[in-house]
Amino acid sequence: MEYDWRQEGSVEKATRRNDRWFINTTNSGGFGVDFNGEIKEGQEIELACINGSQVVGVKLDGIIIMLKTEKDIKRERKEWLTEYHQKNLDTYNKNKDVWKQDINNLSFKLKKRMNRIIKENGGFKKAFVKHMASYELFCCVEADKLVTYFKTILFCDGKKLEEDEIQKTYRDHIRNSSDYVGMPKMSDNHSGNTHGGSIHLAVGIALGMDV
Repeated sequence: MEYDWRQEGSVEKATRRNDRWFINTTNSGGFGVDFNGEIKEGQEIELACINGSQVVGVKLDGIIIMLKTEKDIKRERKEWLTEYHQKNLDTYNKNKDVWKQDINNLSFKLKKRMNRIIKENGGFKKAFVKHMASYELFCCVEADKLVTYFKTILFCDGKKLEEDEIQKTYRDHIRNSSDYVGMPKMSDNHSGNTHGGSIHLAVGIALGMDV
């Protein structure tokens, strides 16, 4: 296996926890490395990376302190996938009944969407364990909260608003939420992606589209 080493400046900060070091360099962000020696600020550092940013080799002042073989990388990938699958399976077993109830409680178009996603991804269990159907369901549940509200702002001064105008009006309402009665309480667990996805679904339904 060939390694493409790149200069990363010098060690800006190094913190040790047992035999694992967390390093920040002057040229890039942080990463962790298992090493039982000493790492000092100011040492020149080079990294070998794969997949853009996955560190598989570290040099300090020209000396290799860590270098993973192709066998190491494959083994770690297999271990990560096993752990990831088990985590998803545990989450599924814990939440499957709640998810089923959430789907049953969805409005017609959003329930139809979730049933389509489940069918396209090999059934209920496979969809939720392997294909992030829980993400889609969260967006659908949150979208249902918004649909009625969006229908009330669909017409502004007698003019039917387009999708981007509805979204802009909604975001204006969020900034001044105390001025608007009937704005739904959204989950505190949103990321930017899930919030945007929920808005997009709800606007589509308010405008009479299929989702």
